[in-house]
Amino acid sequence: MKLKYTLAAFAALTVSANAATIYSSDFQGDAIGATPADWSGNIRVFSGAGATTEGGTNDRAIIALTGTDMSAILDLGQVGVIGDTISVNLDVAQYASSGTSVVTYSLGTVTGGGVFTAFAEAAVTEATSGARSWPGTNTETAGAVYTHVFNGTDLGDNLALQVTSVGSFGGVDSVVVDVTPVPEPSSTALLGLGGLALILRRRK
Repeated sequence: MKLKYTLAAFAALTVSANAATIYSSDFQGDAIGATPADWSGNIRVFSGAGATTEGGTNDRAIIALTGTDMSAILDLGQVGVIGDTISVNLDVAQYASSGTSVVTYSLGTVTGGGVFTAFAEAAVTEATSGARSWPGTNTETAGAVYTHVFNGTDLGDNLALQVTSVGSFGGVDSVVVDVTPVPEPSSTALLGLGGLALILRRRK
């Protein structure tokens, strides 16, 4: 019972971890036709002429090169320690004036040679259809978030986000990557736990 109370007190004194954004872009500052910084693959920045949502007719997104499937990688560098949680929130874009576009994304690692290895979690797939719009119409998966917790075997190479689509009509309107560090006890919390241990010892 004493151990139960001690652990409960320790949990209460543990500092809560706050998520920090390590990457966020809506591509508004990137040149049309260019490959955004830190990205590689067959993609380009496209101006959403004719788009009806989120930013109006000048909103920008990244899409595949004409006539190709998208296969793009965002290199996030050396990020995370064991216990940290990485999460990705991505909005898809519809470049075609009709039909359906499907975008799939996942986290993993990338070597200096550009070889991507996905983590064990299933990739997230989002679909968008209808008229050209950034992000897509109501068929876009609402609130889809990819998460991964570092376990030690996944550290070493750079963290990376891979985005793919079938056909050149699916795109990405915005990407946000957050890291939530594993909670750690503060010095005050440790002192409080030490005092609690002394109290419990005196009661023996």
